[in-house]
Amino acid sequence: VVDGFLTLPAVHVPGRRVPAVLRIHGGPADQYSTAFELEWQVLAGHGYAVIAANPRGSTGRGTAYSRAIWADWGNKDFEDVMAAVDHAVAAGVADPDRLGVGGWSYGGILTNAVVSKTARFKAAIAGAGMANHLAGYGTDHYQYEWEVELGLPWKTREDWLQLSSPFFDVEKVTTPTLFLCGALDVNVPLLATEQVYQALRRVGRVETELVIYPDQWHSIETPSYRKDRYQRYLDWYDRFLRPIALGGNRMPEATSLLGQPLFALELPAETRTRLEEALAKATAELLRAPDSADAAIALGRRHSSLGQYREAIDVYTRALVKHRKDARLYRHRGHRYLTVRE
Repeated sequence: VVDGFLTLPAVHVPGRRVPAVLRIHGGPADQYSTAFELEWQVLAGHGYAVIAANPRGSTGRGTAYSRAIWADWGNKDFEDVMAAVDHAVAAGVADPDRLGVGGWSYGGILTNAVVSKTARFKAAIAGAGMANHLAGYGTDHYQYEWEVELGLPWKTREDWLQLSSPFFDVEKVTTPTLFLCGALDVNVPLLATEQVYQALRRVGRVETELVIYPDQWHSIETPSYRKDRYQRYLDWYDRFLRPIALGGNRMPEATSLLGQPLFALELPAETRTRLEEALAKATAELLRAPDSADAAIALGRRHSSLGQYREAIDVYTRALVKHRKDARLYRHRGHRYLTVRE
């Protein structure tokens, strides 16, 4: 059982879906609680629903729960935070077309893993994070922890490379990502953020920016910089989660062979409402039966009916982890790859 928190916008009409942001805590040996979270309130005050969870790896639920991601970051914890998002969508709160993700420290690390595994998010913010964990060895202050959990890089090379898969899968990222870090950070040093930022810039597939706060360590303490950081959160999420008009700030679903951006057609309001209700039911069914290939196929088809082709690809890809020999999943995913011209 994974617990979570949902902070509703300051003004929220029950039954109306709103843009939602998944925020991931640091650590991973840490947890969200019922304590006041300024970040949640800033985002909710600006009209966002905020989704937060305590995935496996978090504290407060016993040693086994914390050790569940030992030497295996970005897998079970990824499943858990995505389950929280699925729940918010099934509850009729989160708009599946306008999802954002972000976090600081381990929250930034898992954000990098999330965007390398799924295309569901339209905007991401990774603060003081890392994707290539080899960059941490000898440069951060976790020397003992790294060697205990992963071993020496030259002796356990495959383990280090496996943990660093978000960096080596950078070409799979389709989410515009903002990176932030303190210039003097020795917890998760700036070089780790610069490296994944440079990789995204080099691939050139998505928009990305890098913000470095001078004279700041792992925490951003200067009041004007803290204000600046929250404003950048709002600006980045607004840019990609609040489209002004068709094609305005929306990310295209695909690019034609002639290089033209392609957008899903706008549906009549009545039709969209009916299809969103079907999507919510299909999401709830998969949550009830997470090992059902039939439920995954049904959910992927519901996403496709709304023009959410990359979300459908994500559903099929995640289902294939459990059903590698189910040809139907490959066929459905293949059709959706054709739809997005990939």
